[in-house]
Amino acid sequence: MSITPWHIYLLAIGPFVGSFLGLVAHRWPKGEPVAVGRSRCDTCGKPLHPLDMIPLISALARRFRCRYCGAYFGVAPWLWEIAGLAVVIPVLWVAGPVLALLTAGLGWALLLLAGLDARHFWLPDMITLPLIAGGLIYTYSVSPQDVPGNAVGAAV
Repeated sequence: MSITPWHIYLLAIGPFVGSFLGLVAHRWPKGEPVAVGRSRCDTCGKPLHPLDMIPLISALARRFRCRYCGAYFGVAPWLWEIAGLAVVIPVLWVAGPVLALLTAGLGWALLLLAGLDARHFWLPDMITLPLIAGGLIYTYSVSPQDVPGNAVGAAV
């Protein structure tokens, strides 16, 4: 196995994606906007300093607390960053950048679904339906004769 720049890129963005997924899993079920402006402290409302948003490092350096008000963030955001990185580790064995990105994307989608399901018992159609379509497309490319049975299984 040879590590390519593409693999290093995926390893670098994994924690950032995990952090974003944690934000989505926290805000989306509440109906809050997901990507509006800079990240802020939930307690004091001050925008986070760029140095406070370095995945895996900032949380440890600040002891999981806000720079301004000292409010405890908890370890959940940090665990999402670790999970985002953990999704990418098996991708190192996937050949080719396109397949590696698709595999990482699938892993991140499943990570978000797992987080939403564990905390809110919710699997949103916006994520599950594209995964079903992707699975049927993949099945068609590998084993076209299995598509009807898999489509029935997905429908059920």
